[in-house]
Amino acid sequence: AYQDFEVDNNGNLHLVYYNYAANYELDDVRYRFSGVGENGFNSSIPLGVVTDIMEPCDCCQPNLEIDINGDVYIIYRNNEQNIRDAYIALKRYGDENFSEYYQASDLQDFIGFCPSSGPSIDINNGEIAIAYTSYNHQNVYTGISSLESMNFSNYISANPAANSFQNYPYILLDDNLHAVWVDQDGFDIFYGMRDLQTNTMINIQKINDDDMDSTQKDPIIYKNNDMLYSFWSDQRNGNYEIYFSKGVGASIIPGDINQDSIIDILDIVLIINFILGQDYPITQEEIASDLNTDGTINI
Repeated sequence: AYQDFEVDNNGNLHLVYYNYAANYELDDVRYRFSGVGENGFNSSIPLGVVTDIMEPCDCCQPNLEIDINGDVYIIYRNNEQNIRDAYIALKRYGDENFSEYYQASDLQDFIGFCPSSGPSIDINNGEIAIAYTSYNHQNVYTGISSLESMNFSNYISANPAANSFQNYPYILLDDNLHAVWVDQDGFDIFYGMRDLQTNTMINIQKINDDDMDSTQKDPIIYKNNDMLYSFWSDQRNGNYEIYFSKGVGASIIPGDINQDSIIDILDIVLIINFILGQDYPITQEEIASDLNTDGTINI
């Protein structure tokens, strides 16, 4: 179960999955490799993270990523006496086994049940980004490090202004860190970008367009050229269906609600109408109206 795979720069395929014994008890974590032109995968390699003190959370999916050198990184939620922080296992290019392990979060996240929420990882241009959920803090956190230091102490909240439970993160790293997650107050999908220059979250916005009491979950995010695409499972019609939203890069001036490059009385009128419920903003208007970026347009 919980398979994840990546294709490296040479076209080789890398696979990780959890291997269960009887009664769904986690036996070990397995990695397999398929080279270009091969018809199948080579023998599986245990990651070596299932020991007396290292036990991956058996109901939380891992996430795999490969750097430009061919080194393989796998992030997972550990479970050491119900403390379920995030760890990274690393296999260097050319090595047969995973031999390096790093603790990626250190929040002493005590969870006495199945959280069903694994961490996310991405690598770009010598940097590695992670995202994970802390159930004790009921929040999603993102961290970023150089591949050399593997130090994620600069973690920040994905949605610092929210009072609800943020969960199920998925990230993408380019010149900044893009994240999607579930806000469990209404089980809506949210997006935010961590500006790597200021280390602050900006452009926080709800992605799904329905206001019904339905459940959205399991978001992912990808990028092609200057377009961001997010997909998720959406139960708005009674059955889970796949929805997606496309994000286009645009410069939005806070306060310039009608995007005419002038902040004047017309913008104030629009904000008042949004607050009174006499009009409803489109995405660009909502971002420009939320001057303190707390996710709410109010006085």
